Amino acid sequence: MVIARMIYPPRLTKKLRKLKKDRTALTGIETAIILIAFVIVAAAFAFVVLNMGFYTSQRGKTVIQSGLGEASSAIELDGSVIAYGNRTAQNVTGIVIYIKLSCGRYPVELNENKLVISYANDRIAFDNLYDSSIVDSKNNIVCQVIQVVGDGDNILEEGEKFKIFINLTALEGYLKENQGSEIPGLNAPPNWNPSDVYLHPHDIFRIEIKPPVGAILTIERIIPPSIDEVMSLD
Repeated sequence: MVIARMIYPPRLTKKLRKLKKDRTALTGIETAIILIAFVIVAAAFAFVVLNMGFYTSQRGKTVIQSGLGEASSAIELDGSVIAYGNRTAQNVTGIVIYIKLSCGRYPVELNENKLVISYANDRIAFDNLYDSSIVDSKNNIVCQVIQVVGDGDNILEEGEKFKIFINLTALEGYLKENQGSEIPGLNAPPNWNPSDVYLHPHDIFRIEIKPPVGAILTIERIIPPSIDEVMSLD
């Protein structure tokens, strides 16, 4: 069998060979463009993934720090809880608590609109005594926050000490003057008496100090069997 082979003129053969080479080059360029596109898309995707990873990690760190800040108390006791008593009546008329900033915590603002101080015993409870408008007829403030060591402002900072004084005698006077009307923050049974604020032997009381940031500092103590003028409850 004889296979016929087409013979082109030399000039046409040269052009066909050139065209073939050009098509090979074009295919290579197309492949390179596709590879570059894939690399660019992969790099962009990797950047997005890494960026989202960093953002999520930072958010997780912030949430953890915030959770730890809320779980731990920003303030702590600095010394004993002191009670002032009346020997004759055998009741406690005032309570003093010393506080300081917890180690490694940020300063805490102790203004009335930031700090909440609650008081409760077995007979009566107050949601917040730290209000300068809660006074008796002699203008004795029921709850005071007084700086003992510090720079003069009302912010608890590292190395500073504040005293919280709760005047139960002034609280009784305030309740007497407002008995029969609605008293904000008071929690008591219908037959309550202003003298219920006093503490007697074996009574248990609770004071909660609630800063704007951080956990609540809870102080719970029991009154000893015999009441003196000045007592340490620790």
